[in-house]
Order: sequence, then C-alpha cells, then structure tokens
Amino acid sequence: MLGFKTLPKTKLKFIAQWLELFDGPEVELLVSEENSSEMLRKQCNGLVTLIGRVQGERVAFICSDFRIYGGGFGVDNSKRLNRFLHYCNLENIPALFAIDSMGVKIVEGRKVFCESFKVIPALKKFSENNLLITMSLGRCLGLGVLLYQMGHYRIALGETNQINLTGQEVFKRFFGEGVDFNDYASAKRQQEASGLVHEIVETKQEALEKISNILGLKFRNKELLKAQQVHIDARVDYKYYTVLDDLLETKIEIFSQMDKSVQTFIGFKEGQFIGALGNPLGRPNMLGQKTLRKYREALKLFKSLELPICTIVDTAGADPRLDQNDRGQILELTQLAGDLIDYPHFKTGIVLGRCYGGASVLSLPDFFGSPVKPIPVKGCKLGIMSNQIIESLLSGSARLLEEWEEHRQEETADLDDYKKMGLIDEVYDYQHAGSQFHKLLNEFDQINNPTDSDELEHLERRIHRYLSQNYQSSEKSITIQ
Repeated sequence: MLGFKTLPKTKLKFIAQWLELFDGPEVELLVSEENSSEMLRKQCNGLVTLIGRVQGERVAFICSDFRIYGGGFGVDNSKRLNRFLHYCNLENIPALFAIDSMGVKIVEGRKVFCESFKVIPALKKFSENNLLITMSLGRCLGLGVLLYQMGHYRIALGETNQINLTGQEVFKRFFGEGVDFNDYASAKRQQEASGLVHEIVETKQEALEKISNILGLKFRNKELLKAQQVHIDARVDYKYYTVLDDLLETKIEIFSQMDKSVQTFIGFKEGQFIGALGNPLGRPNMLGQKTLRKYREALKLFKSLELPICTIVDTAGADPRLDQNDRGQILELTQLAGDLIDYPHFKTGIVLGRCYGGASVLSLPDFFGSPVKPIPVKGCKLGIMSNQIIESLLSGSARLLEEWEEHRQEETADLDDYKKMGLIDEVYDYQHAGSQFHKLLNEFDQINNPTDSDELEHLERRIHRYLSQNYQSSEKSITIQ
C-alpha cells in the first residue's frame, strides 16, 4: 500500500537543497506503507516522490537519490512512481523531475524491465496533459535519459553532466580508453549537437530560480515578468523591438542558450499571457536544423502552458548548406509545419521582413488552422523566393522568364494581390502590429469564451445531454473503466 505522509522538510535532509523551492515548512511524501525502515531515505529507495507548494500552488517533485543503488529504477520504486504520476495527472499537478541515475537497477535482474519501463508511457501520458520540467543533476544515463527527454523544459546542472544512453564502463568496453566519455556524454556537447539540453546552469540557486520562473508562468504570476530585462542587440533593426514591446508589455526570454536565429519569449499584455517566437529583424535568420528544433521545443512548452502564440517573421527561408540536409533539416521543417497546424490555441503571425519559401509556414496562414489572417507589415516581402533569385534562375529561358514577368505584373508592393486572394485582410504600420494581434485575440476570445450566463447555461445543457447519451450508449456494450 502507498500513502502520503505530511512531513516537515527538515526530515528530508538528503534533498534539502532542492526543498528550498517549496513554500512553507511541510511537504507530502509518497512512500510504501509496507516499508518498515525508520530511515526515510531507505523508504524512498533511491527515488523521492513528493508534493509541495510553489507560489501557493501544488507542484510534484520526483528526485533520484544516487547514493541508493545509483538512483536506479527498480521494481518497487518504479511501481510507486507510476502510481504517483497517475495521481498527479488526475489532479493536474505540474512536476519537476530531477534525475541523477545510472538507469535501471540491474541488480534486480531482468524482472526489473517490466515495471521500470512502464514509467515511459506513464510519464508520456502525464506530459501530454501537464507541465513537466526535467533536470539532470550529475548522471542521466540509460532509462534516465529517456525520461529526461520528455521534459518541456530541460535543464542540466553544469556543463560536465553525463547525459547518455550508456554509462562510462559500458562505453569503455566498446571504445577503449581512446575516446573521452566525459566529453562525449557532456551536457555541453548534447546541447550543441542535438538540442537535448535546453539550458545549462552552473549553480543550484540558478537552477531553482529558473524552475521557479517557469512554474510562475504556469501559475500566471505577472510579477515575476516585471523584473526581467531583455537584452537589446545593436545589430538588430529597432522595428523588431518596437513590435515586440507593442506585443508584450513585460516578458521573459526562454531557450536563450539555443540557436539565435529565433528568440522565444513569454510575456503579458491586456490580461493575456502570450508565447512569442521572433526572428531578429535584419539578421540572416536562415532556418537551419537547430533553428527549426528551437521553434518546435518552444511550441511544446507553450502548448503545455496553454498560451496563445504569435510569430514575428523575418527569414529568407531554409538554410541551403549541404550539412543542414544531413542533419535532418527537411524532417524538422516538415514536423514544425505539423506542430503549427496542430497547435490547439490561438495563433497567428506578424510578417515584419522577409517571408520566403518554407518560411511561409511561420506566418500561420488561416489554412494552417489559424482562426485569423496573418498580420503583414508595410514593406515586408512575401513570396516563393526573392525576385532577384527567380530572375536569375529563369535567365536561361526567354520563354519562362517572359511568362514569369507577365504574372509578376499582377504582384503589387502593397500586397493588394494577396488581399484579392484572401490570404490577408490588411497591411499594417509596424508600430501597430502588436496591437492588431491583441485586437484579433480579444475578438476571438469573446466569440469562443462566452461570459453571458444564458449562453453558458445553454452550453452546459448541450454538454450534459451529449455526455448522457454517450454514457447510455456505452453502458449497453462495454463496462466503463
């Protein structure tokens, strides 16, 4: 049997440094009631599962204890973790998973496989419905790295963290002493090569501050945004920051250690928290594999926080260099398009500069599921590719060049041709692009989130009727779990 025990934080000295995150003197610890050990550390059996309060809200904390069997996932602690995740999922409790583990507890033999690997679908299901922050504390190996990867925001404590599928001893058996495992499996290398690590912090205090900020955004804490300063890059056109400030009164940059061709922010204005993804105006901003990966990772976090999103677009399109193809650029772009189409909350784009080729998906046209048309700014450039490149490509064929030039006559600098096609409604001054986003968002909310009591009662009756019919028809054929 499992049960929660309300305990003073001082009883859990072996994880005391992480309990600073939680308000108040007490936490709720989930342990097996059948474990007779008087030592709480032994009862936790290498894996702590508890609930505390952060900024007044319940937050789950899962933490490996490396000193107990290397923080291994065994039969008993995995069973408890699965039950814990199920409970937190039902209660909609966000979670922090701090991992310092060698993987599965191999001393338990092959029977460990069933229970420990059940954690994968359990954590996947949890992360589909709730915010999950993962953090590597020192060693994140084997099963541990598979679980770490599921985090919406992934932190590593120090550049030398070991993050890999296999540990050092297994690595040596295959590659000998000639390859430096610590370098190969370091958090720094994983961040640069694969994007597995979102942010590296050097101190526990820095980690706690970052985690508190992310949770604060989940809990819609406006105050923490007021203290944040956004770095101004002198190489970036000032119009970009004008649009950004019009869109978000206060903001915090996230994923700041990842690719610089896109910046990602969470901010607040007019009663709304908003996720923003912007290409700094006037920079190259080519869409390489790492840039596309950053877009996708940000969308996952924004989705878990249930945020409306706005893209600010200035890019010539996909990076044409050969190494990008080898790194999976095409797959990343295709998956990003799918992520944008499937994004379930309000979404639209501000076209501030260039928007060519595959980059067109970033403008979020209405046929990508946006409830509104994109917001083009005066002077922006939309199209398949720049006219200079098209002219160069067709210069070898007078017939094709003439045909293109005939069609080009229909294209106007004020984008009137796009209006006639129904792709846009209007062209805006850059100073008012952010305000236009809020106007569209407010109109959308008024339609889709009714506040009139009669209308709410009508919707409630319809939902009740639907559920009643669905229950009755199901009851005749199956047992409802």
